[in-house]
Amino acid sequence: MRFFIYICGVIFAVFFAGASLAGCASNMVEMKYSSSIKQNYQLNINSPIIIAYNKGDLLAASYIPYVIELLGRRGFNSLYTQDQLPIQKARNIIYISLVKTIKTTPISSVQYVPTKMLDKSSCINYDGMYYCREETYPIITGYSTMLNLSSGYHFIMDWYDVHMRKRILYIDGSVDDGPCLGEGVYQDLIYQTISRIDFMRPESYSYSSLIARQSFGCMFQTSKVLGVKR
Repeated sequence: MRFFIYICGVIFAVFFAGASLAGCASNMVEMKYSSSIKQNYQLNINSPIIIAYNKGDLLAASYIPYVIELLGRRGFNSLYTQDQLPIQKARNIIYISLVKTIKTTPISSVQYVPTKMLDKSSCINYDGMYYCREETYPIITGYSTMLNLSSGYHFIMDWYDVHMRKRILYIDGSVDDGPCLGEGVYQDLIYQTISRIDFMRPESYSYSSLIARQSFGCMFQTSKVLGVKR
């Protein structure tokens, strides 16, 4: 009995490890970073900064403590929520937003069968007999269209100078639809975006990143499909 339990435990451990590796391999996605910045602006990391969200954006509001934590790691030491400090007492205010977009792409397909036909233009007469070249032509038998739906996730930072009343920095971190992505991807996206901010110049590029927050159900489904393919 103990031997049976031991074998079952080993099998489960091997399966779980394989599923985890399969999930990690399938969760490498391409993210994008894009920013624009006001030239010659001197950003002071010691100035009071408010991290705010647009009215009604409860999803962005829930991530404000995380954004404050990450900006603190970048050296900013005077960060507040919009309830902690009046706007007129702040030097900068950063509006954050989390946006999910849906894109539809039409996909068309044509069904056809190859059909052999005589090419009468190539016929020749030889001893009273006509010889014609045989050609194969596709005959359309059906046509279908469908819409492919894909999602995009964006983390946007809209950075203003309160005294100047001007935008000084705009940042958009994004990731397109991929395996096992959902709203949990925002935490990875926020982390990657803030860690890549360059306060001296605008940038726009793509990069690969491993999404750590993957649902167990999706991981299980992915590993099961891989198992069937083997």
